[in-house]
Amino acid sequence: MADPNNCSIIFDFLQGPLSNFISAVVGAFIGGGLAWFGTIFAVKQTYKNDLKKREVEQKEQLRGFYKALKTEMTSLWESYMWGIGNDIEKLPDGSGIERYYPVTQEYFITFRANAHLIGHVQNDELRALMIKTYIKAQGLIDAYRLNNRFNEEYEQWAWTSGKTQNSQDIEHANAMKKCIIEYAAAIKELHNELKSLVPVLCKSLEENYL
Repeated sequence: MADPNNCSIIFDFLQGPLSNFISAVVGAFIGGGLAWFGTIFAVKQTYKNDLKKREVEQKEQLRGFYKALKTEMTSLWESYMWGIGNDIEKLPDGSGIERYYPVTQEYFITFRANAHLIGHVQNDELRALMIKTYIKAQGLIDAYRLNNRFNEEYEQWAWTSGKTQNSQDIEHANAMKKCIIEYAAAIKELHNELKSLVPVLCKSLEENYL
């Protein structure tokens, strides 16, 4: 038979130190769990806030990009139409572009400097329109540069054939003349394509930054 005194000692121990120990362990566990959940919540909330902040910053960055791009394209197109473009509009069919046009500088500064933002443009149509317009514009610039070379070669052969009256030199001069005429048709086609694209792009850019 158990000694009542021993039972009393055990009961007192369960009520005293052991109870305090268990309470401390449970309290520590609960406190630690709450702290852990609190930390996780704080981290998630910080991440959400940072993500939202980055999204807002990116939207503002894109709006600035759209504005600058519209300004660049509008200015370039107006300058182009005051000069070369106006000549192309008046060029009769079957005629060559026999003038030298200085196209040596880098024109699309805003587009190239912010090319990394193009992938962040959410509007698929706008993104495709931007890329298509600038490819056509660069193609037109390259076409004028090549036409300048054709004119230089033609002038050389025309001068040489005028001096020598050699049949081969005359043939070379005539071939370059024909090349210039045929290439003018390709330039006019690019010009007309770009003439249609530029106002559409500028309008779309404006709609997306307003």
